[in-house]
Amino acid sequence: MTFGEKIRWFAKQNFGNVSKLAEALNMHQPDLSNYINGKYRPGTDFYIRMRKLGCDINWLLDEDGVIKEPKIEYGVRDLEKEIAKLRKAIKQIQNVLDKLNREEL
Repeated sequence: MTFGEKIRWFAKQNFGNVSKLAEALNMHQPDLSNYINGKYRPGTDFYIRMRKLGCDINWLLDEDGVIKEPKIEYGVRDLEKEIAKLRKAIKQIQNVLDKLNREEL
């Protein structure tokens, strides 16, 4: 899968089409099409924005010719961190509720 094919695939899977991906990247669709068509190569800022949208940059840059879907391990790690934060917040809320319940008795 070429670089351009991967961008198209990512756009379709996550945004429905390339135009919506361009909008999410805060860039003009013709500029994104230039990357897809190989007319220009994107700079670092593009890769940072793609990563923020959930794209595995290693997958995007790997042009080994093998058609494969991106790894989602980065997203899983991010979710695990968020779950840990939420569990901590829930425990703090539970402690406050327990304290309030004891005061009412």
